[in-house]
Amino acid sequence: MSSTNATDLELFLPLLRAAQGLDLSQPEKALEELENRYPADSNEADLLREALMARLEAGTICDRGEAPMRFGRITKATPESLNFSIDIVDMNGPGPQHKHPLGEVNFCVALEGEPTFDGHG
Repeated sequence: MSSTNATDLELFLPLLRAAQGLDLSQPEKALEELENRYPADSNEADLLREALMARLEAGTICDRGEAPMRFGRITKATPESLNFSIDIVDMNGPGPQHKHPLGEVNFCVALEGEPTFDGHG
């Protein structure tokens, strides 16, 4: 893992720890529990949001694809990432329809307006 990826991974560790053990087969319960463990209005969430926005502006994340959907990967699922993979997506429109059979956890940052993702704001 490069030093940049290690630094980026450190940013996500509080969120990854909060997501550990969630039962993603029950999305509403998982969402409620994640909000208890990692509130969207917490200092940790604010730090992650600010760091992601700075990296996006600097062009160090989301270096693949083109508007309206650019993307990149911080890490594949590894023991260091608590067996979560971390993908970053910068989109300003609907994304491709796809599924994650084992579930997924999303941390969404609105760059403008009040967008929703999977029906959540």
